Amino acid sequence: MLNELTLDLQFDRYKSSEQALAFKHLKFLPKQASAIVLMDRGYRDSTLWGALNDRGANILVRLVKTSSMVKELKRVNFKRWEYRKIHDLTTTYHPPKSAQKKHGSTMELKPLPVRVIACRRPGKQSTFFFMTTLLDVEKYPAKALIKLYQSRWMIEEDIRVKKCRSEIENFSGCSV
Repeated sequence: MLNELTLDLQFDRYKSSEQALAFKHLKFLPKQASAIVLMDRGYRDSTLWGALNDRGANILVRLVKTSSMVKELKRVNFKRWEYRKIHDLTTTYHPPKSAQKKHGSTMELKPLPVRVIACRRPGKQSTFFFMTTLLDVEKYPAKALIKLYQSRWMIEEDIRVKKCRSEIENFSGCSV
């Protein structure tokens, strides 16, 4: 992303989910890669997180504030959960049992040590929640991770340019 290189771009039918396309990206991610995979709110898939973690990739994902993960973390860690400008909490995420059945995956979903970062926007009441597997607070400060996530917008712009240049939305066909 920082070098403005697209390593893999997946297009599929309109009915395909982004999660299904994300799994197709995995074959292009080398095992034991030291990559940091940035994901938006739509990628709250325990199976995807587990597959990325198994490949050695680190994850930084924005969470939906109404997600069960955020609710559970608030409930379990209520006494330690303070709403400041930035709050950083290290915990363990336990994937729900239903996640494995949902995708029919044979991969065992193991508990995942994570950091959850809550960040209130200046002058706003809304809070953004992020989850990351980058646990070292000294090496990866919360502010740096939030700034990294914000740079994810370059990915969206790159995809937009590629779609416009290839006129992908004007393409149709009945056979390969």
